[in-house]
Amino acid sequence: MAVALALVAQRSPLGEVFFAVALTVLPAVLFLGLVTFVRVLQSSVEDILGLLAGVTVALAVVMCARPPLPVTVLAGIVSGTTVLAVHLAYQVRRFAAMEATVAAAFPTPGRRPTLVP
Repeated sequence: MAVALALVAQRSPLGEVFFAVALTVLPAVLFLGLVTFVRVLQSSVEDILGLLAGVTVALAVVMCARPPLPVTVLAGIVSGTTVLAVHLAYQVRRFAAMEATVAAAFPTPGRRPTLVP
């Protein structure tokens, strides 16, 4: 989109045409940036939840049973890995559901794509 602004700036002086194109393009760039930021933030929050589950279980094990350190660490690893596996299974199910409802337009079904050298 910045390329479009550069092309307009080269073809016309910085006047009404440039500002009209800029006011058309820049809000779209702003929106895409905000949406991308929100999605990356959601992803990092999900990653932190996988980590917090392990730490929570490890602390609970320490407070309840007071086992040796290796047992506590193992409990945290097992619970964190379990939460990660549950998240991955959920993600795979969501993608499978999306794939079942969205038809691919390319490549054409039944036709194998060929590479052109």
